[in-house]
Amino acid sequence: MRIAGVIAWSKALAALAITAMLFPLQFAVRQVSGGPGSFAIPRLWHRALCRVLAIEAEQVGDIDVRAGTIYVGNHLSHFDVFVVGACVRAAFIAKGEMAGWPGMKFLGAMQQTLFVSRRARDAAKVAAHVREVLGRGTRLVLFAEGTTSPGVTVAPFRSSLFEILADPSPPRVEARLQPFTLELIQTDGRRIDRGGGGDRDLYAFHGGAPAGAHVWRFLRSRGARLRITFHAPLDATQDMTRKDLALAAHAAVSNALGQSPRGSLQVVGPSKSSKPEANMRAGSAGGGVPLTRTSSR
Repeated sequence: MRIAGVIAWSKALAALAITAMLFPLQFAVRQVSGGPGSFAIPRLWHRALCRVLAIEAEQVGDIDVRAGTIYVGNHLSHFDVFVVGACVRAAFIAKGEMAGWPGMKFLGAMQQTLFVSRRARDAAKVAAHVREVLGRGTRLVLFAEGTTSPGVTVAPFRSSLFEILADPSPPRVEARLQPFTLELIQTDGRRIDRGGGGDRDLYAFHGGAPAGAHVWRFLRSRGARLRITFHAPLDATQDMTRKDLALAAHAAVSNALGQSPRGSLQVVGPSKSSKPEANMRAGSAGGGVPLTRTSSR
């Protein structure tokens, strides 16, 4: 037990050291740029934290890197931000109350996080702000369930933010959705199966579990392995409502859970006007997350 505690403290201190080293650089970058280049250091930070925390991810499919893409997926844990952030250069959409959490406002400003209100009376203001950000070409990440889950199934997607894409009124936002699926494969060296094998809750954060205790327990472990699958982009059409978009994205995300990345799960190729992110592997430049890329071809 003492060894596990030492390992946990070592991981925590290493994460703090990496943050202290990278974020002054990011602060300087943010003073002169808010464009795509301003997401390079946050992605490096996410990849480095994944390595420190022993989180491995296998990427399936190509990432649409066109300006204005919204990556929409399921949500298992607070650690998902590191996994997804290690793959894409994008800002996260988060619920407004998170801005009041200790240190979150500072971290959010460095990563250009959009803290949005869920109150119905603020819907128009939120939509206008997100529309403005997309209009600048910024890519966004949305965990559309609105909460975390064990990752066995995918909860219904909240459709309110999909209104931005479905709204035909000018100015029309040139944006598209790319669904992604996060699937937990193993924790602490033990494989997860849908029959209950493995410790799913070691990584997944849900219910009434205290956040601090959950993080500390994970730090004491040997980490986790996930699969992140990027599906074919969904281009919004004028005859699609926000509910249509939410249902289409939900179907793509949920259908991939528990499926093999070969055969039954289609591996997405690049569209004509998109290009895949560079393949990310363990030991790549920048010391990022141990991330392998799978193809069915």
